[in-house]
Amino acid sequence: MTGRSAQVMVPDRSTCLAGSRSGAGEPISDQEIANVSLARISARDLQELSDRAPAGDWREIARNHRCAKICEVACPDNFAQRANWRWMLDLPRGSRILDLAAGLGANAHALALSDAEVFAVDANPNCVEFMRHRFAQEKLTNVHVGLNQGALPFARSSFDLAVMDYGFLGGFEKALVHFGAEPQSMREIYDLLKPGAYLYLTISGSFIFRNAALRRYCRHLSVAGFSSVKVFTILPDHTTPRFFVPRTASMFSYYHRNFGASPQSGLRRILRNVLRGSGVSGYLPRCFAIFAEKPGELS
Repeated sequence: MTGRSAQVMVPDRSTCLAGSRSGAGEPISDQEIANVSLARISARDLQELSDRAPAGDWREIARNHRCAKICEVACPDNFAQRANWRWMLDLPRGSRILDLAAGLGANAHALALSDAEVFAVDANPNCVEFMRHRFAQEKLTNVHVGLNQGALPFARSSFDLAVMDYGFLGGFEKALVHFGAEPQSMREIYDLLKPGAYLYLTISGSFIFRNAALRRYCRHLSVAGFSSVKVFTILPDHTTPRFFVPRTASMFSYYHRNFGASPQSGLRRILRNVLRGSGVSGYLPRCFAIFAEKPGELS
């Protein structure tokens, strides 16, 4: 599959992207998927962005958009630094990477700046259209953009890395505990990866949601067959990752004692010390990253 206009078919939303709300049996709509993966950018704003993309430079169109979240897409740091975590992985040259729910292409753009071959897929046609213009203008012929329209057309053991950098946010948290976290979905991704390949997954949102989702993901990843499932706190967040702190009480305490801002009031200082001493502070950050590895060795 080659060329910027390559059409990638991805798993049906009802099976790959969690299917239904917990206990409700209602399918998650395209609108909800777009809201989640793009931090609640409205369908109207996405449509406008897609319509304007062919008319000029994608950076200027995004930078001058009325939606602040879309304006962030044009900031060089947003994509240039977005995937710095890849240097934590022992990826071979010419890696094949699958970016699921790629949104407006920040991760795919960053990953494509190396010699990797990136397959960026999304369920929203406006996102797909924008990414096609974005990568065409950047002359990134190693990025293949596709719409979610069915089953993935890839053979088993096709990829060196799969990315699920959704950064869950917003009001669908009950549904999103299941969003891509069912055992069969994790197994499908596992089968697409080569032996020794990696999965990078991020979680954010409210305190209760992100910790429930974190436990669920780790459990299902292990059941699917992944080994070496490691969890990190992302600081400051998944869109601008600067630090990946191992999720242990001692490491998190070290970071905050040396780099964290000191509360001004005595009550806040007491509360901070109590949270540190109890180990609860390790559960309070906004974003987590999971690095999972498929057993074997990459060739």
